[in-house]
Parts: sequence; C-alpha cells; structure tokens
Amino acid sequence: AELQLIEGGKVPEDSYDLILCPNTVFDTSATPLLPLLSAASFLCGTNGTSLNACTFEGGDQQIFIQDSALPTYPLETVLFSGITFQGFTENVFLTGTSINAVASSATTATFDDVVWTGFNSQAVVRQVPADTANPPMTVEITNSAIDGGSAGLSTFVNDGGELTLSNLFVDGHTATNFVTTTNRGSSTVLDSVVTQSDIERVTDATSRAVQRVEGVNITDMSTMTTTFYAGESGTSFILVDSLVENNAIADPWQVVNVQDGAVGQITGSSLSANTAMQSGIVVSGAQSVVSVEDSFLSDNVGLGPNVTSTPLFALFNSLLSVERTELSNNTEFSGQILNLFGSTTSVSRSCFQDGSSGFLAFVDNQGTLTASENFVSNTQSTSCPAPGNRLFVEDENSGCFTNGICEGACDVLADQSSCLAGIPQPTVSPTPAPTDQPTVSAAPSASPTTAAPTTSSAPSVSPSLPPTLAPIATSTPTLTPTRADITVSPTDCPEDNTKKPTKPSAPTKPTPPMKMKLGPRSTKSHPGMMKKVVHTTYYDKWVNAQYLQASEASDRYNFAVQSSSETHTDPPDTTCAPVGGYTSRSPSPVGKGKGIPAPTTSWGGKKGKGGKKSSTGGKKHFTFRGFDGR
Repeated sequence: AELQLIEGGKVPEDSYDLILCPNTVFDTSATPLLPLLSAASFLCGTNGTSLNACTFEGGDQQIFIQDSALPTYPLETVLFSGITFQGFTENVFLTGTSINAVASSATTATFDDVVWTGFNSQAVVRQVPADTANPPMTVEITNSAIDGGSAGLSTFVNDGGELTLSNLFVDGHTATNFVTTTNRGSSTVLDSVVTQSDIERVTDATSRAVQRVEGVNITDMSTMTTTFYAGESGTSFILVDSLVENNAIADPWQVVNVQDGAVGQITGSSLSANTAMQSGIVVSGAQSVVSVEDSFLSDNVGLGPNVTSTPLFALFNSLLSVERTELSNNTEFSGQILNLFGSTTSVSRSCFQDGSSGFLAFVDNQGTLTASENFVSNTQSTSCPAPGNRLFVEDENSGCFTNGICEGACDVLADQSSCLAGIPQPTVSPTPAPTDQPTVSAAPSASPTTAAPTTSSAPSVSPSLPPTLAPIATSTPTLTPTRADITVSPTDCPEDNTKKPTKPSAPTKPTPPMKMKLGPRSTKSHPGMMKKVVHTTYYDKWVNAQYLQASEASDRYNFAVQSSSETHTDPPDTTCAPVGGYTSRSPSPVGKGKGIPAPTTSWGGKKGKGGKKSSTGGKKHFTFRGFDGR
C-alpha cells in the first residue's frame, strides 16, 4: 500500500484527498481512525461540509493521531472537514475523548466545519505529549460547533502544545473547564461564542502557559465560578476585544482571576450586565500583575455592600494598573476598586459614573493607590460620599476588611470635569531650542508674603462595614446528555451539498443509510483493545481510516468503497464511490490547514466498484475494504 511504497523509496504525493460518503455513520466504537499519510484531507463529500452528514459514532477515542512509523516520512499535516463526532464516552483511565492527539510538534491537525454533539466523556480534544522528550502537536479548529455534550475534565486539554480555536460556537455544553492549558502550552480562542452552558472555568492556564482570548462573547451562561483563570509564575493571560455579558448566575463568581505570580492584560473588553459577580477582575499574590486598558465594566450587580465584592480587586502584594477604563452603573458592591494587603493600584484617565457601593475606591493601610486625570459623576458611596474627595485611605490601626474597625481619610480620586477615557492622550511636540541668550532679571529684594497653606483636618469616618473575604463554594454541575440512537437504513449515496455555510450552525441530524465500521470489532485478534490503552501495533493495518483500498493498477490512485460481497454491474456512483481520489499536485497556498491543498473534485484513475443491490428496494450496502499501509 501507499505507506509501504513510500518506505520502499516512492516519492509521496503532494496531497491525498479522502472523500467520505455523505449521510453515513462510521462506527468508531471498536477502533478509532488513524491517519498515516501526511497532507491527507478527510472530507465529508467532495466539498467537505457538515451539511453532508458524515458521522463518527461511539468509542472512547474516535481519531488517534500519533507520529509517523517512518522516521524519514513525518506526519506533518492532516485535515478533517465537515465531520460530525458524537456518542464518544468516558473510560476508567480518564482519557475518554473524541480526538486523541499525541503526535509531536512536527504535526498539525486542522478541523474545519466539524460538529461535536451528544457525548459524555472526559474531553473533546486531548492534546498531550506521547513522551516528555518532545512537545505535543498543534491542533487548529475553525468554523465549528459544540452542541450540548458533557466533558467531565476539560473540553480541550492542551498539555504543552499549540491550540487555536477560531469561529467556534458552543451552546448547551457542560464542562469543568473549557480550555485547559499547562506546561508552557499556548492556546488561542478567536472570534467565538460560548452561550447557555454550564462551565466552571472557560479558560484555565497554569505552569507557564499562554492563554489568549480575542473577539469572544461569553453570554447567558447558567454556571461559572471563574470565567478566565491564570495561575503560577510565568503564566500569561491576554483578553482582547471580548464580551462577558448578560450572565444571570445565582452563585458568586469571578470574571478574571490572575494569581500566584501570573500576568494578565485586558484590553478593549466589556464586562456588563452580570449578576452575583464577586469580582470582575482580581489580581492576587506577589509578582502578580494585571493591566486593564480601554475597557468597560457596567451594569453589574455584586453580592451587597457588606460582602467583599468589587469590579476591580488587588490583594496580597499584587499590582493593578487601570487606564482609560469606564465603570458605570455597577451596584451592590462593597467598592468599585479595592486595594488590600500590601497591593499597589494605579488608576488614570478612567471614569466612575452612575454606580453605588460602600466605597468608591479603597486602599488599606498596607497598600498604595495612585490616581490621575479621573472623572466621577453621580456615583454614590457610603464612605467618602459626594461632594468631596472619594478615595478612602485606611488609618494605620484600622481594619475595615479584617477586624471591623474602619477609620480613615478621604483623598483625591478624580480631578477632571469630564471623562477622558475615550479621548486619546495628547502628544507634545518638542520645542526648538532658543537661538538668543535669555535675559536674567535681578533677584527680588524681599521675601514673599504669602502665608503657608493650611491643611484641613482628616475627616473621621467610621463606616459599619464588616465584609468577609471567604468565597462561597459552588457545587460542580452535572449533566448527562441524552442521545437518541441512530437508525440506519440503507439507501443510495445522496449528492453532496454544494454550498458551504459561512459560519457555524446547529448540527444537522443525519439520517444515514449505511453503517460502516472503522476496524474489526473482535477483541480476539486485537487483545490490546480490551485494555483501552494507547495502541501502537494493530493501527498499522488500517491506513488513514482503516477502510481504504489502494488501486495499484493505475498510476493515479483512487481509494474506493467496495461492496461486501459480489460486484455490481451498474455504473459506479461517482458521489461516494471514490472515498478519496488523489493526484500528484503541488500544495495550494489557499488550502485548508497548514500547507494542505483545497479539496479537489477531479478523480482520475479507476472508479470504485458499486455496492451490491439489496433485495429490498435496490439500495446499496457498503463496507470498507482495508489494506496494509505500513
């Protein structure tokens, strides 16, 4: 077969297009698909769209991606387009997943226009290294959807690799974490929507990981404890142009939590119309730093003025910088900004409008808060109320958030008559050096008579405010999705849908006419299948889908679906008979994935044989004929 020929010295083709028959269910309950050929594209129908309803059903791993068996022939790229994955399950090893990606960093797998639905597993994509010597592969997912389903550990697990999620629509999903990134891994979520789901943490980054979220909308969630979490020194979190809004959550939660030496940057983002929000943006711990720029926190409801809750929170020797940011109509908070336990906060060119809280801004006797060019309008506070200075500076022996004794002075927070948050800071052009020598006037003969300024006494404020810092624990949501069984009734292969959707849509329920297996179900010949561990040997017998047959009689290859018994004299079905026809051609720069050519609809070579007509209605039954591709 092809891999054997390559091992024997054959020059590999530039690409391999493998066409899956539309309206077909592929049984992955016994054996997952194993791609072995580099630059292979698995397309649902000739145009690779999810409307063609190619479904992978069952199993605790549906696609297994590992390094090439040939050292001189690395598996560099592979594409999956238009496939629906459903019915995958948990296992006792806590590795149940749809995509098990264990190849090394030389490999990139791209999933375009795919749907995950109706599953109850530990993960959806598990991206982990096969050994500690090499970092894991790259996974790219675009124009895809997750509709329902439950991931007990994390929907996406990135243990040291590179993960990109782009144009992903998530609805009705349940998970402990959505994206977990660790061990120097890098994960990026772009232009995506997560809605109406029960997810404790949307992103969780630790161990020097990098997590970037850009152009993402988190809305109408049922459960969250922390939307974005970053912990440990060397870990970075970046939030750009994103929305966390309209989340009516009953239990206390946080939007951004950066702690234990991690660094966070929030730019151009909005946290708005959320309820029971304990903290909007919180930074905690020595060497933890968060920068907030050009952002909005508005119409949020906290836990009440007598419970520690705030849109902006710095504590335990952390650093918080807030620039050109607007806080408006935030209510039921103990403060709009709280700075506790030796932290340092700077607030500049920012605005506080139409809100109410116990404090407007608070700094304890161990910390520092500096303010410049800020604006306050129609914002009420119990301590340091309007008119007057609005920053509460705690006295040395006070303990507003520790022992209930709350004394301090009011200092300047705002010095502007209008909001400067949306106005660019002026730039000053350098003044040319003078050409003439300046004239020096004589020294004055008398001392100035202006008296020294008088300092008013610090106001005595004793608010009754005994907030508690202990967060309220939330229970882990549980949900076991109900999945209807698929009924298989044989029919002819339908024509492909020719128009590909421009954005993710709800998954199309397939009405498959045939059920195809990806490998043998008997465990007698493959005893390793009974243990459900990482397999290495029996996969070699199933090239690229375990169901492809090389047509070696032609110089241009066609992988064809073969009937289970006798041949058929009718003309072959050109839509789904060629499971993949590939020809020698150079990679196209506009192809899907990295260096993967765009799908082709030209076949070449022999046509696959048609299936046997059944005795009921003349419909075809197909089974895949595998071949040894080592």
